[in-house]
Amino acid sequence: MRRRHSAPPGWLRIFDVLRAQTQLDNNRQALISARNQVAISKNAFANLIGLDPSTIITPQAPAAVPALPALEETPLLEQAFSRRPEYLQADANILIAQKNVRLARRNLDPYVNANVTGTLNGTRGVPGDERAAAAVGLSLNVPIWDGGATRAAVDAARSDERSAQIQKDQFVRGIKAEVQQSIVAVRDANERASVVGQTVTQAREALRLANVRYRAGVGTQLEITDAQAALTQAETNAVNAQYDYLTAFARLSRATGTPE
Repeated sequence: MRRRHSAPPGWLRIFDVLRAQTQLDNNRQALISARNQVAISKNAFANLIGLDPSTIITPQAPAAVPALPALEETPLLEQAFSRRPEYLQADANILIAQKNVRLARRNLDPYVNANVTGTLNGTRGVPGDERAAAAVGLSLNVPIWDGGATRAAVDAARSDERSAQIQKDQFVRGIKAEVQQSIVAVRDANERASVVGQTVTQAREALRLANVRYRAGVGTQLEITDAQAALTQAETNAVNAQYDYLTAFARLSRATGTPE
């Protein structure tokens, strides 16, 4: 004989309805806030890339989520130092400053002047009467005193060289920090995405079981509502984890000077 399940009492059904209505109202508020935030983000993005803020922006999902790269710090730093334009510019600034130092010091170095002069004399119309003369002169110049102008120029050039070296050191520290932080962010986002993927699978199974229990008469609508809310939260966390991974991946690409 099949066992019949009694229907839940009326007060319990009323409680389930009120709980579901409350959850629905909360979700509606979250939806309104999310839509407004999307509109604000599109407006800010258009302004950031130099478009009219009222331009309609239609985001597109990436064709495929990039695979997790090899997160080894040393090769990534070497790649960054070989590609980042500010680091390369810093090296060029140091070379320019060193050349300016050498140029400024030339006014303190001895130098030799050489000159050659020649003349050709003769009587017009008399063949063979030409007489040629030539003179060669060499002079050695040793600067002794120029009022300190050269020394001041050398000091200024050396100051520029030190400034260029300090700037390069700052770029090195900044690039290294960016690469290290990006590595941590990519690894963290990837791990969270893996965990959230398992959570979504479990939440879907929990919702299926809640529906089975309700149809069998041993569960309540409240269980289904809670399971649905848990699934929605898990899926939201999965989307956020993917967003964080793509953002961290883009920052790592930027830190290493790799266009993507």
